[in-house]
Amino acid sequence: MIERQGIMLSVRLMTYNHEPFIEDALNSIFKQEANFVFEIVIGDDFSTDNTLQIIKEFIRKNNKSNILWNLLKREKGDEYDIERQRVGRLANFFNIVENCKGKYIALLDGDDYWTDPLKLQKQVDFLEKNPEYTFVAGNTVVKKGDVETPLIKNYNTIQFEDLLEGNKLGVNTCTLCFRKDSLPSNYLEVLIKTSYGDWAITLLLLKQGNGYFLQDILGVYRQHDKGVWSSMSEAEQINGIFKMYNYIEATYPDYGKKINEYQINTIKKIQQSNYNRAMQDFKQSRKVFDLALFKLKLKEKKQIFIKNLFNNGK
Repeated sequence: MIERQGIMLSVRLMTYNHEPFIEDALNSIFKQEANFVFEIVIGDDFSTDNTLQIIKEFIRKNNKSNILWNLLKREKGDEYDIERQRVGRLANFFNIVENCKGKYIALLDGDDYWTDPLKLQKQVDFLEKNPEYTFVAGNTVVKKGDVETPLIKNYNTIQFEDLLEGNKLGVNTCTLCFRKDSLPSNYLEVLIKTSYGDWAITLLLLKQGNGYFLQDILGVYRQHDKGVWSSMSEAEQINGIFKMYNYIEATYPDYGKKINEYQINTIKKIQQSNYNRAMQDFKQSRKVFDLALFKLKLKEKKQIFIKNLFNNGK
């Protein structure tokens, strides 16, 4: 029996040039089996391919009594476009969330999809029974081309301190479902100061209460060269991590000592990784005639890299 006391949950579907993937995402939402009313709020960020046309055609052909569609209207020069020019791609996230009417919000990007038809039902059931938790996520499969790799994390309860060192949810963010009222009103301005919105969002939620991690595989995260993370250079990825550390240290000074330790450990990992890579190049090319000189130059490059890292991260 479908409950009709209003919208229980909103699916935040964010798209941009997802033509090869968007139908999988839409199907995975539409196939959800739920005993409550939910809406699908779609924000397309001016795609230049056929993403928008595919979405419109899918909406026209697919209807269910407990699903409401809301394809947000955007035009060049409108209020959304002006905000987009101010804050970049974060404008899409913010605009969609602000149009979500549900008690809960489930995140999905147009290049990912869910695999469990009971995903939303399981998550809403958990949050309804456990009001002290702010969000619930689950395991995923990472898909690169035709290769699928299950990424199993044995988490249960997740606390704020668990995500200080890094974005341990990572690709599992495509399974995230959270309470809308647990998101502080100033979250957009917080996201502007950080590099990784999913990491920052979960930290903000965890300041309001713990999160929970289901052991079920709930979705698929695609890795491809046009993805937000995959399209970044290694330097951009690392710079983003340090920008997050700077934000956390400034916002939560009680954790300053831990953050400094994480920064040092990250630098050590970068140094070791760069050294291993450089030594491999040396062994393969044999173009460097003086190994001692080579190591000295490598050390100088590391020092310059670390200096730039801290300067760019601030």
